[in-house]
Parts: sequence; structure tokens; C-alpha cells
Amino acid sequence: MKRATLTITQASELLGISRNSAYEQARTGQLAGVPVIRVGRRLLIPAALLRSALGLDGREEIASQPTKQGTDNDPPANGA
Repeated sequence: MKRATLTITQASELLGISRNSAYEQARTGQLAGVPVIRVGRRLLIPAALLRSALGLDGREEIASQPTKQGTDNDPPANGA
């Protein structure tokens, strides 16, 4: 099941803007012309409205979060 809302970070990735820029816009109550929902301290964006504003049909996936570098399974950087 798809989530009905996106976090500011997810929305910024979909928009191709920095997270800080997205938060600045969200503080005005709108992000890319889409209303921001405040739940406690969280700011959420209605996914369907943002995709519609961008002209997406909903099948596009949000870019995955960058993976953490330097996990225990990675070889040492110095080749040792």
C-alpha cells in the first residue's frame, strides 16, 4: 500500500531541490503549490496532490534514500 503522504525529504527528492529549500517553502504552508499538513511537529505533503502538481501519474517511485557508506561489510578504504 502506498503512503498517502510524503515527508519533506521525500518531497524534496521528487522535486529535485535541496531538503533545506523544501523546508523553507513548507514553512510558508505550501510546497510547490501543494498545501503542507502539520501533524504535531511533522510536516507532511499529500503525495497525490504533489504528483498531480508535477504532472506525474503516480507510477513513478521516489528516489531511494542514499545508502550509508562504510558498513561492516565494506572492504577497508586503504585496501588493507
